[in-house]
Amino acid sequence: MLPVVVLDACVLYPAAQRDLFMWLAASGVIRAHWTNEIHDEWMRNVEQNHGIARSVLERVRKLMDRATGDALIRRYRQHEYLFAKTDAKDRHPPVPISPETPALQKLECKAGQNHDNQEESPDAS
Repeated sequence: MLPVVVLDACVLYPAAQRDLFMWLAASGVIRAHWTNEIHDEWMRNVEQNHGIARSVLERVRKLMDRATGDALIRRYRQHEYLFAKTDAKDRHPPVPISPETPALQKLECKAGQNHDNQEESPDAS
């Protein structure tokens, strides 16, 4: 079974890193997942920090969701209590917990890391 990976906002923020993980998902190396809240966070930070138009970011979002099929996680709020020890803003459980679920990984920022210290413009072409 493929590893299931939740890509947090700081993983999707840099364009090159986002492209790498999209390639890994499209190539069948990982099963990438995210939520609308994760999308909103990386897009908001790219827009604020680099002035990329929201319309451009919305297009990227739609392409990501379309390319991966089942990556967008919905209806997860009822599972948030299972993640009580995490920071409240990072409680976005990825998939229903079950014995059939392969090892789940969440790629996220280190505590205190922010998006302001990125050196390259994440979506500049």
